[in-house]
Amino acid sequence: MKDLAVFLSGQRVGTISQGSGLRFRYDEAYLTQDDPTPLSLSMPVSALDHRNRVVLAWVNGLLPADREVRARIAERGGVRATNPAALLTVIGLDCPGAVQVCPVDRVEEVHRPADLVPVDDAWIGARLAVLRRDEAAWQIADERWSIGGGQSKFTLALDAEGRWCDPRGAAASTHILKPGVPTARLQALNEHVSLEVLRRVGIAAARSEYRDFDGQPALVVTRFDRVTRGDGARRIHAEDLCQALGNQTTYERYGGPSARDIVALLRARAPGAPERFAEALMATYLLGSPDGHARNYSVLLAGSRAVLAPLYDVASSLPYDVVGEGIMHQRKIAMSVGGQRTFGMVGPEAWERFFTANALSVEEGFARLHDLARVLPDAAASTLDALPDLPGVGELRTRYVDAVARACQRARHQLVEHGR
Repeated sequence: MKDLAVFLSGQRVGTISQGSGLRFRYDEAYLTQDDPTPLSLSMPVSALDHRNRVVLAWVNGLLPADREVRARIAERGGVRATNPAALLTVIGLDCPGAVQVCPVDRVEEVHRPADLVPVDDAWIGARLAVLRRDEAAWQIADERWSIGGGQSKFTLALDAEGRWCDPRGAAASTHILKPGVPTARLQALNEHVSLEVLRRVGIAAARSEYRDFDGQPALVVTRFDRVTRGDGARRIHAEDLCQALGNQTTYERYGGPSARDIVALLRARAPGAPERFAEALMATYLLGSPDGHARNYSVLLAGSRAVLAPLYDVASSLPYDVVGEGIMHQRKIAMSVGGQRTFGMVGPEAWERFFTANALSVEEGFARLHDLARVLPDAAASTLDALPDLPGVGELRTRYVDAVARACQRARHQLVEHGR
């Protein structure tokens, strides 16, 4: 594999090379700048070279997790699907955050004018229909974008005239479209509702909408790592917390980051973020979101500053039956709280252990937990009431609102019983 040039917001920051393992080396000229932004918190600018584990974890975080998706990318580019860095030679021109990657002998690709191809609702609807039939059909033609996760998706860009466009080459996408998880009915709508509920109770979450494209409903998420200007989209650097911790394992139970690992990182690098993370953990627990692992939390990076990014990939498991409704029947939390990982079973003792072990205010933590349990049911009801009359909205309202209300009532009862 040829060495890879790595760019942040169009500026060369370093090089990835591959020998016995992966190595990333910052360009010395980049490090002489005033307050350079690190590629990753796991690869600080205080060191010139970074190797193996942290580099591999960072590279994997840029790529789709699904093996079949990777296999198709590899076939298109004539590389091995088991070589993550090689996959970036095929789809590295529009990565998560401000990252762009290309072979060192093709750096001109990064600087070519953005190629945005206008598309209409019929085109988008047809693409959603294909993705519903074939979950690995993430990309078409010569698209060069990459994004992490395992859920089927593709990207679009909204241009200065408000038209949807298919971003080609090094063009920056601005939105992510998801048809939803097929084994969980109305999952895309569920995710939109969950994100809106979080915003209504004062928790930063990715902006989204649920809309129909020529008969095909989809979740449309506005990327928080993009800022739209009159002359196009500007990239904002971000990374998920698996990348930031140099750990490519997603789930805590398999060796991925724990809540304690995350709080320690945030306390060292992002003042105020541990409290925001704890608040997010409380809210997503009450909503019954089972997929809150470290890869579904991110930080935004600018120079030496780091802040917790808006929440994303949040959907409630509570509206679904325990048996028979696919992956959303899970009743386990991705990251344990005070040693407990089952929804409904994280009582005041577990929360107190969590607050204490992470040097968080116990009184403030319980006060916010009380407040969230009080306001979330009304936020869920008002969110669903405000949605347009699209198919499935009425059905999800009945299942979602009542389930969240029961979970919050149970939590408040546990707190009162415990004297909290």
